[in-house]
Amino acid sequence: MAPHNLEMLICPKNKFIFFKPVKCAGTSIEFAFSKCTDENALITGSTVGGKIEYPSRNNLFIDEFGNNKIRFHTHTWPELFFSRILNKEMYSGYKIITAVRNPWETLVSYYWYLVSNQKDDAKREYLTIRNYDPAKEIQDKFKNVCLTPGLFPIEIVSEIGCLNGQMSSLEYLLETNSRFVDEKIDFYIKYEKLEKDFKEACAILDLGEINLPRFKTKQRASSLHYSEYYSDEMKNLVQNNFSKIINTFEYDFKN
Repeated sequence: MAPHNLEMLICPKNKFIFFKPVKCAGTSIEFAFSKCTDENALITGSTVGGKIEYPSRNNLFIDEFGNNKIRFHTHTWPELFFSRILNKEMYSGYKIITAVRNPWETLVSYYWYLVSNQKDDAKREYLTIRNYDPAKEIQDKFKNVCLTPGLFPIEIVSEIGCLNGQMSSLEYLLETNSRFVDEKIDFYIKYEKLEKDFKEACAILDLGEINLPRFKTKQRASSLHYSEYYSDEMKNLVQNNFSKIINTFEYDFKN
């Protein structure tokens, strides 16, 4: 099973919703925003490898059979969220915020997330990229992790037409993050301008000055630039499949 987070934030106090895509500094952003909320906010929290980074709030309920359930699951995107809301007008005055990142760099970040959470020590060591690895070995390890099918949360992947929960990491990243490019979004925090855009988002939401922490900064065992991970095949796969994000935000392979 691929590891996953449970993260999204709804703040009635300041009337905004933060939607968190995969590997775009969303954990840091959500945690920072959460410090400005009150007891009425819905915060899905963050859990990695069974460890709670910060807790959820108002996202759990008990169904008619007495089972514990969560209201919103991992990386809920705007269309999915609003399709599950009966009274959509209650959010008509809310600002909608999300984050975005160069897809080539995002996939490398997701590679490290998956490898660092690999429970099999031997497999984790085999798949870990080192600075001293030959170029082809780096590219092969990266391709292996990105294209090998794995199991993802059925609650989410079933919404994108995958009924058995199995897809590659590249497909999962594509099918989730592309759905965060949505006409409902009022402001995108670009990873490449994280501090600047976060301050601008805080100003838009009238939150004042907030410290932005950094999460998951110790997962990488290599300092290589993300471009070093890519063969021509993998570079073109990202170019062709993530065109919605690339074209909307004018990303290219080296920027």
